[in-house]
Amino acid sequence: MTFFRTRRFWLGIGVIIGVIVFSGIVTLRVLAPPASEVGLHRCIADDGGDCLRFPQIRGLNLNGEPRILPDDFGGQLNLVVIAFTEDQLLEAQAWLPQAQALAKQRPNFVYYSLSVLPDIDPTARLFVLAGLTLLIPDEALRDVSFLAYLEDMDAFLGALNIANREAIVALLLDENDEIVWRADGAYNEETGAALADVVIGG
Repeated sequence: MTFFRTRRFWLGIGVIIGVIVFSGIVTLRVLAPPASEVGLHRCIADDGGDCLRFPQIRGLNLNGEPRILPDDFGGQLNLVVIAFTEDQLLEAQAWLPQAQALAKQRPNFVYYSLSVLPDIDPTARLFVLAGLTLLIPDEALRDVSFLAYLEDMDAFLGALNIANREAIVALLLDENDEIVWRADGAYNEETGAALADVVIGG
């Protein structure tokens, strides 16, 4: 009889301890602060925190073929070097050797140059296209060199957070057309190395 009383005693103690432990766990879960939701955004964001995305524009490549951008960008990572003058277009070609080297290491990386100009008379456009074609005699390179005339230049610049047209801008876009890297101004070894870190490291 004593055995059963002792057994019931310890069973009772165990139940009480279990209830205390369970109550403590529930209390801690209720009082604990909510977990932080930390999102890892690789994109470059605007002032509101939204990723900057390349806006849709129409143009043509220097072989005269119509293009819709960014729909016709062909890579999972696309380097787009934007020029606003003829001189800047020549500067943009300095990115080519690094871009070609990176494309060999990462096949889904593609390079483009984009000349963005204010809207002009259709006849004058032909002369501009002819002049740019002379600057780039290589047909394959002309295929990835785009020309766009924009009626609302400010909207384009604003969408990409570009302050002015005084320097070329290099943008790296992901498969969602979001900007994940950017460099302003002429190419140099430092910016080339920074691009390589993102393309190869990413």
